[in-house]
Amino acid sequence: MHEEQVSLRVVQWEADKTHSLDELEAQHQYANDLEKQIEALAQKLQSADARYKQKVTEERDKLAEITTEFNKLTQKVSKSVELEKKVHDLEQKLQVAYSKSEEQPEMDRLLEIVEAWVQSKTLHLQLTRQCQRAQLGWRHGPGVA
Repeated sequence: MHEEQVSLRVVQWEADKTHSLDELEAQHQYANDLEKQIEALAQKLQSADARYKQKVTEERDKLAEITTEFNKLTQKVSKSVELEKKVHDLEQKLQVAYSKSEEQPEMDRLLEIVEAWVQSKTLHLQLTRQCQRAQLGWRHGPGVA
């Protein structure tokens, strides 16, 4: 009976050893799988980081371009406002000259010419502003202008 118990213990020990080895092998395989997953995730992270940095650079470049364009448009608008003021001053001076003039028919004709010129310049300024706004919207997508 003693031999049977020893034999049973040996068999049990062998079974436990085999089970432990199988379990160890399964854990080793699981660890290998995890390492592969970690490696794949690290590569994805590296790729995502590179794309993010590229996107940041592109957005920074776009912002610089928009800022430059905005500054140019601001200068053009300032010049347009100055021109409008000069035109207004000229209109007033012409009105004063017209009212003082004895030669009404010639002054009427001159006033018509100047008024037509002023209207032409005003229309030109308005069209220029509309074109500038349209260009800004076209270059930078909808919702920017």
